[in-house]
Amino acid sequence: THAAPAAAMPSNSKHLEHAAVVVREVAGGCLCCAVAAPFTVAVTQLLRRAKPDRLLIEPSGMGHPGGLFDALSGEFLRGVLELKATIALVDVAAVGSVQSPENTRIVNSEAFRDQVHCADVVVGTKADLAPPESAAEFRAWAAGLYPAKAEVAVVRRGQLPLAPLDVPIGSAVLW
Repeated sequence: THAAPAAAMPSNSKHLEHAAVVVREVAGGCLCCAVAAPFTVAVTQLLRRAKPDRLLIEPSGMGHPGGLFDALSGEFLRGVLELKATIALVDVAAVGSVQSPENTRIVNSEAFRDQVHCADVVVGTKADLAPPESAAEFRAWAAGLYPAKAEVAVVRRGQLPLAPLDVPIGSAVLW
């Protein structure tokens, strides 16, 4: 089954105990086909209780952004939320020249391609753990994506600046 944690800030468990973060997990299936109603209830409760400035939602690695968008723009949440960019996080080593069989399987999966295609912003992660050339290889890979992304970033140690969170949804450029 898939789970969709939602939090008022990135849900790095090392930092949760020290921050004013509310995390809610919805388990039991994929957002687009099984748990849209429980997900909507969970988000509504989270918004009412925590009143966050930002709501970050991490679908499972196999979740499709379309189902998430449908749930967030549905009749119960559309007037409550201001949707911003869809952000795809990609391990820089996964698209580099030296790939493990697991990375090759992930990058070639339909779910990965769909998530990257739908994203307004693509962020290369784990650059601090990858070979030095991986960040440049990631940027070259990202530059070839269609639609072109509104922003491409590479992060080390999970430190994502806030700017990509403010990119408007639908900002990927169709040439």
